[in-house]
Parts: sequence; C-alpha cells; structure tokens
Amino acid sequence: MINLHRITGKDIGVFANESLPLDKNSVSVIRGKNLDVKGKVKRGADSANRVGKSLIMSLIPTLRFYAPPTATRKKSAKDLHSGASAITLEFTKGKSRYAISQYNKGKSIKLDITKDGKLLKYREQAAAQRKMASLLPQTEAQFYALTYIDVRRNNPLQRGTDAERFQFFEDIFELDIYDRIAKELNSEYNTLKYKVAQLNAFRSEYHERKQDLPKKDFRELQTEYKSIRENTKQIRQKVENGLRSLEQLSIYMTLAKGLDPSIKRKDVVTKLKELRSDADFLAQRYRDAVEFRSKKEQYESTVKRRKELKRRLKVIEDLGITATLKELQAKLKELTTKIFNANAEIGKASELNERIADANDEIQTVLSDSKLPKKWINRATQVTSKQIENSISIEKGTIKQNEEIIEFLKHHEHSDASSCPVCNTKLSGKAIDGIVLRCQDAIGNARKQLKLLRAVHAYRINYEKLAALGTKQDIKRLTTKREKLEQEALAVEKQIKALGFKTKYETLLKELKLPKFNIKQKEADPLVFERTLEEVREQITAFETYLEKLDNLAQLETTYASYAAAKAEYSKVQAYINKYKPILDKSQDKLNSINESISKHEIVTKDLIRLKKKIGEHAKVEDDFKIYDALKKAYSARGMRKIRIRELAKAMETNMNDFAHLIFAEPIKFTFNVTDTKFDVLATRNNGKTSDVRMLSNSESRAFVLLLFLAMIPFIPAQNRFNILVMDEIEAG
Repeated sequence: MINLHRITGKDIGVFANESLPLDKNSVSVIRGKNLDVKGKVKRGADSANRVGKSLIMSLIPTLRFYAPPTATRKKSAKDLHSGASAITLEFTKGKSRYAISQYNKGKSIKLDITKDGKLLKYREQAAAQRKMASLLPQTEAQFYALTYIDVRRNNPLQRGTDAERFQFFEDIFELDIYDRIAKELNSEYNTLKYKVAQLNAFRSEYHERKQDLPKKDFRELQTEYKSIRENTKQIRQKVENGLRSLEQLSIYMTLAKGLDPSIKRKDVVTKLKELRSDADFLAQRYRDAVEFRSKKEQYESTVKRRKELKRRLKVIEDLGITATLKELQAKLKELTTKIFNANAEIGKASELNERIADANDEIQTVLSDSKLPKKWINRATQVTSKQIENSISIEKGTIKQNEEIIEFLKHHEHSDASSCPVCNTKLSGKAIDGIVLRCQDAIGNARKQLKLLRAVHAYRINYEKLAALGTKQDIKRLTTKREKLEQEALAVEKQIKALGFKTKYETLLKELKLPKFNIKQKEADPLVFERTLEEVREQITAFETYLEKLDNLAQLETTYASYAAAKAEYSKVQAYINKYKPILDKSQDKLNSINESISKHEIVTKDLIRLKKKIGEHAKVEDDFKIYDALKKAYSARGMRKIRIRELAKAMETNMNDFAHLIFAEPIKFTFNVTDTKFDVLATRNNGKTSDVRMLSNSESRAFVLLLFLAMIPFIPAQNRFNILVMDEIEAG
C-alpha cells in the first residue's frame, strides 16, 4: 500500500502556506468558517463555503493528473499556479520515503522528486512525469473511484453511456493489458503472415518453374548436341573454303577489270618518272611566283607608308611653329594658371551678385508685406538702424505704460476713493472711463507706429547690407576674358601635340627603308602554275593506281588466263556455296536451339533446388501462423477482453448485492447485463420495479458511488491502493 503522509500548498488560492496531514488512522472531517461573512447566516451555510476545504484535497489530483477534480479541460494545473506557487505530496512506498513537488516556473509547470531526502535528477520533465506515474500508479479513473469520491464528478458506471461504462471497466481493472498483448501478437502475426505469403509465393514459383523444364532429358539433349555439332563442323569447313576462293576471285576480278594487256609495267614506271619531274619544275615556278608577288606587295606598301609620313610632316611644317617644345610647355602652364584665376574671379563675382540679388529680394519682400508709405521709405534711407531701434523701444514703453494705467484703474473703478496714479488726484467713475479710452487709443496708435517702425527697421537692415556689398559685377566680361585664355591654351596644346607627332614621324621615316626589289621585272601569275600542277598530279595518281593494280595481280596465288575465265570460275564457286549455305544455317539453328534447351534445363534445375530449400525453411511458419491467428482473434476487441469484462461484471454484481444493505435504507438488487455492445446496470427495488441506475435520485446516486467503492476495492492490488479515501460533499442534500 502507498501511505500518503502530507499535502502542502504554497500560494495556491486562499492558502499562503497550508499543510494537511494524511496519515491519521481514523475518519477525519475537514471543516471551515468563512470569516468574511458578517451578520446572521441561515443554518451557517454561507459561513462554511469558500474557505478551501475542497481546494486543499484537490491538490493531490492536481499534482498527479495536472488538473483538479472539477477541471473542464486537461492539463489545467496552470490555472491554480501563479508566481512562486507550489504543491508538495509526501508519501512512503515500500521502504523509501518520497516527496513530489509541482511548482510554477515561467510559462510551464515543473516537477521535483526526492527519495529519502535526495533529489532525483532528470534531463527532461517527461522522464520525471513517468517516474511520478510509476510511484503513484492509479489511473485517473481508479483514483476518482477508489481514492477521491467527489459528487461534482459523474461516475461513468452510474451516469455514463454503454461505451463509457466499458471504458470505465477497462480503466479500473487495467484491461489495457489486452491491448498491449494484442499489439505484440499483431506484430508477430503480421511477420508470420508475410512469411506465409513468401512460402506460398515460393510454392507457386516452384510449380511455374517446373513447367518450364524442357520435355527431353538433360543427357538426351547433350548426346543430340554433340552429333549435330560434328556434322555442322564439316559443312562449315566446306562453306568457308568456298568463301575463301570467292574472296580470291573477287580480288582478281576487281584488279583485272579495266586493265590493258598491251601496257607493260616498265612503260608505266617511265611515264611516272617523267610526270614527277614535270611536277617538281611546276612547283618551283609556283613558289617563285608567290615569292615575287609578296616582295612586290611589301615594296609598294613601304612606298605608300613613306609617302604618307612625308605628307603629315609637310602639314606640321605648314603650321609655322617657331617656338621650341619647352617654350610652348611653359606658356601652356602660364595660361592654365590664368584660366584657374579667371574661374575663381567669376565664382566670387557670381556669389556677390547672388548676395546682392538676395538683399534686393528681401527689401522687396519687406515693401510688399508692410506696404510702407513713401515718406517712411525715405525716412529709412536717412536714419540709422540704431535710431530706428530707439524709436521702437519708445513705442513699446508707451504701450506698457498705458496698459499698466488701464490695469490699475480696473482694480480701483469700484472704489469710492479712486486717485490718479500719476498726480494722486481723486477721480470719479466717469473720469476713469475717459482715461481708459484715451489709454486704449494711445495703445492702438503706438502699435501701428511699432508695426511701421519694425518694417522700416527690416528695410534699413537690408539697405545697409546692400550698400556694404557694393555694385553688381559684369560676369559676361569676365567669362569672355576666360574664353580667350582657353582658346589660346588650346592652340598651344595643338602646337605641343604637333611637335610631338613631328618627332615621331621623322623617327618612323628614318627607320622605314625601301626593300631591294626590281620593279621593272615582269610578274608571272601563280594561279596558272597552280592549275597546271594540279593536272599533272592527277595524272601521277592515275598511273600510281594502275601500277599498284599490276603489282597486286603479280602477288596473287592463283592466276587466270583472262578476266572472262576468272568470272566463269566465280559463278561455279558461288553455286557450290549456295548449295551448302542453307544446310549450314539449318544445322546451326538446330544446334543453337538444343544449346538453349540445355542452358534452360540447368537454370531451371538450379531454381527448383533453391525454391525447394526455401519451402523447407518456411514450412514451420504455417503452423505458427495458425496459432497466432487464433490468439489474435482471442485478444481482439470482441474476444477475451469482453469475456473478462462479463466475468468482472458478475463478480461486481455479487459484491454490490452483498454490501447493498450497508449503504441503502431499502432493499435494492443490482444486476449487470453485459453483451458485446451493451452494458446495462439495473436496480430492482422491493416493489419489483426495475430501472437503469442512471435513474437513481441524487442521494441514491451518492450511495451508489460508495457501494461501487466497496464492491471494487477487493479487486485492486494492495500496491496500487492509497491509505486514504476522500469523500467530498458526500452527505450534501
């Protein structure tokens, strides 16, 4: 048995740090009082609610299943945790004492497990969760049926559908072992099924290959092959001899065809010697003509080049350059400096003109915005900006003085003894109003004057700026001066470049000398010699071919009197080959067919031996497959699992009827009707009426859950049970 010792909650709901012992060997009732409820409370109902009675016990399933009993979704433990919250359960299993802590860390929930005070380390939280499941092995269904009875959770056996009741039994009695066995059986079944399919494929292939065996015996085929091979060898020898004769005849006829018997070999050799001598002479004349033409073209090109250089030197001399290169370079440097200075002068003049234009624009803007009268413009040209600034200060003082008088009179206009702030004379209300009006007029006139004075001041400032800048510069005159300098510099650059070319041309002319060549010599056309040489070479090729034929005929083993005699012998040998060639082809085809049958016999025999061995190796698989096929059906969804559920249902029925008088006030008999698809739990009352337990009243439903606990607990192994039973609100209503 697993002995739970203590559950502790830190910063969970209403608990700052609350601990509850769980190892008391007695019935304990957890009570509480809500101190926030004031006044008289009917039967103390509200004063006992919302104090954390259920919360402290729900920490156990929250730790184990990551969700409290009333959770509407899985993994909702995060809803209870916040900040540094934690849940710790201390318990003993076997001879070791454990403590499991679930705590909030960032966006996730973490687990720590200690054994006998030593922290167990896990690289992943999944490993820690698996360890917790092995230490607290009850499934969620077992926990809420055997350890934690909460009326807020519907019991599947009492309220659930048929499918939910089947699932409840599988969860409580851990019938998923049938699934695990079925999975292993199915894996082995599929392996054996594959091997049986292979065995059948081997048998089918063996039968098919056996049909492929030739009808004749292997030894008979070999004997027939040797006989036909010897006969074929003799016929082939005859045909090959005939083909060799045909080849000799064909060569002789090819060489002899077109030959003139009257032409002797020595005449052909003499003619070839004459033609080769003519070819050598023509080739030399062709080379001489090509060389002469090349020298002539080189001479004419040199003459043309020298003429062009002299013409260019004449053009440079006509420029009439009297200065030296050094003088021209010094002059160009001087002109470049003058052009640079001219550009700087133009830049300064342009900048000055822009500033004068900007000052004029500002003056025009002041005149346009202020609409100054002519007399004020004249005044601006006659006084300094300092004098205008003094006038502005006077007008500002006038405005300020009159505003102070008005402000003073406003504070004293309802007083019986108002006095003038200047002369201290007593004033009536009417007199004060008159002074205020005059002060306001004075302020208005001063502001008009101030506006005009500010415009005059702006005009005067720009007027003085314009006077300081001086007169507008003549940019066109400066630009014309610079352009003249640039033209003069360009002319000097041309002269420097011309002197450079003059030196280059004189050097080239000195180096370019006329080659030695007799221009008066008559030129021969190389193409005439080339065409004649080609004709002679064609004749040489024809005579060489003729001579080669004569030499080849002399080397042949067999000679014939004439081309006609060779042709007659050729026809005779061809007829001999035509007679024996079909016989040879037929014999060869027969020989190939027998050889193919022998090879096929050998291949098929090897395949049959291989397949027979495979069939022998897989023969035992069939028996194993039949066994696993039966086991697979037995452990299917409608097999032993359903039988086991029906057996457990009958045992549960017996236990419930044995213990019913301990829970129910009136006699009720319970019946379990379980088929492959239906799961009925019926209650028969003392009056003979029978109904499904779904129809029990609320109080009867709570009694049914307790009876279910008593009926199931004998089936649960001690190592899977806890030392406590929590009944939350079991007596409510």
